[in-house]
Amino acid sequence: MLMRVVLWAIAGAVIGGIAGLALPGVGIGIAAAVGGALGIAASLLSPLRKAQSRPSVEPESEEADSASLRLREERLDIRKERVQTGDVAIRREVVEERRTIEVPIRREEVVIERTSAHPGDPERSVTEEIRIPVKEERIDVVKTPVDLEEVVVSTRSVEDIQEVEERVKKEVARVEAIGTADLTGDAVGEQPRA
Repeated sequence: MLMRVVLWAIAGAVIGGIAGLALPGVGIGIAAAVGGALGIAASLLSPLRKAQSRPSVEPESEEADSASLRLREERLDIRKERVQTGDVAIRREVVEERRTIEVPIRREEVVIERTSAHPGDPERSVTEEIRIPVKEERIDVVKTPVDLEEVVVSTRSVEDIQEVEERVKKEVARVEAIGTADLTGDAVGEQPRA
């Protein structure tokens, strides 16, 4: 407590001295004295605060000469988020290919046969020209679209294992003997773990 009052008094005196330089007509000594007095008053009026950055050391009881020190460490909290990684586009595309199919067709051929003439047959001698129609099958190709197959596109969930590596901090107790104090117990001489 006394050390605290002295520190506040010194701080007040320094600030008062700086103010004395800045204000004309006020001496440095008077300003330092007033600042010191204000520092002492501030130290007595301000409540005691525990440092938040230091770990708390709490005595177990007033009779025992021991205290406990709470150690903390960082833990990893893993969260997953669904994000879109891309798209799949499917469209129909017309591709041409040449196909050859063998189709049987019929045609007529003219057959000429010679036989001996009959002199008494008047019909055969009257006509000079005979016409016989000759026919054949022609191929007419008609293309019609038919259903070949159906393409179904869907997604499925596949699970992979991905390793995540991150550095975490951990508080460890470091025991140091001051003076001729004897140390015994499980944690004596342990090195901090990385």
